[in-house]
Amino acid sequence: MINQKEEKFAGEIIKSFRLNDAGRWVSLFPTNEEYSEILQQMLKNKMEGLTQQKINDMIARRKKEATTVYTNEFIDFQKQAKDAGVEWDKTLFEKFSFTSIFSGGLSRKYLNGDIFLSLRNIRFIIEGIEAVETASGYKLQSIKSIRKYEETW
Repeated sequence: MINQKEEKFAGEIIKSFRLNDAGRWVSLFPTNEEYSEILQQMLKNKMEGLTQQKINDMIARRKKEATTVYTNEFIDFQKQAKDAGVEWDKTLFEKFSFTSIFSGGLSRKYLNGDIFLSLRNIRFIIEGIEAVETASGYKLQSIKSIRKYEETW
């Protein structure tokens, strides 16, 4: 059963694509403060190879590049969807299949999942969704692709 946080998160992913809204897409990712907090928790739990200097470098780089990187990803995913035949205004949500786990001794849930959509007799998948839970809900880390889905469910 999908709980409210996961359902809302899946809906926001779809909504950003339906509205062709790169700004909404960018807002699905952790803020700089949330990103810093996640990294600090990883450091506290002694994640291998992570140092405070690496965290500082990662945060500085993210502040400079994140919006551009996420916007370019959004454009690429919209192209994948178009090439696959997705018509966002006509495509129906079918289901959000996911697992969520606490990982590596961290107190945050990590979500891995796929969104299934359909249009007429064609099925599509937004696959490889990875997200981390924050106080405000799930925040996107990445998705793998948007493509036609050949299997039945």
